[in-house]
Amino acid sequence: GLDPDRIGVWGSSAGGHLVALAGTSGNDPALEGTVGNELGTSSVVQVVVDYYGPTDLLQMTLDITTPPGNIIDHDAPDSPESRLIGFSGPGEGIGVLWARQKIDHWMDTLADGANEDAVRAQVLALALEFQLVSKFTSFVAVDKTPARSADARLKSGAVPGLLPAGWSPSGVMGELPQGATDARWHALLGALALAAFCLTRTPRVRQLIMKG
Repeated sequence: GLDPDRIGVWGSSAGGHLVALAGTSGNDPALEGTVGNELGTSSVVQVVVDYYGPTDLLQMTLDITTPPGNIIDHDAPDSPESRLIGFSGPGEGIGVLWARQKIDHWMDTLADGANEDAVRAQVLALALEFQLVSKFTSFVAVDKTPARSADARLKSGAVPGLLPAGWSPSGVMGELPQGATDARWHALLGALALAAFCLTRTPRVRQLIMKG
């Protein structure tokens, strides 16, 4: 039989990632499982050989750019790493998580006295590339759905009011304009004053014409 106290595991690349998990997750009851005939035997391993297995998923693309030549975009939503963590939808991917981490890093440097203009340039570059909200960026929703075709004729129509059915503006707000005094009396008094002025000036004008 096998000695459960003398078990070692080896893996390369994705397999290296798995054996690293096996070596760091021993004695976790939630990971022991309920399948098999040896449920009483621990799954802890004594040796792990991780042959170039990924450990820091956020650095995958950076690690292969020097030297270049990797054919996989590890930051993309459809990359193996993005699918592994379940972050592979539109606008997602390892790259988004990496950019958010870098933005947080740059913002933290402001507390240490970093130049805000320099930090702003770094944050803007990342936020715009990965379409992230930051202190210096925001989203603007633009509805590009055509309301009508370009050759359609314009139509006019009455816009319904916002009052409940059966209500009228005059019944709610009264006669407009409303004020402390009655505008109709002001208009009448003004007309009478103008008429009186004209009556008093007419003889004077006639007298001047006759003398002339």
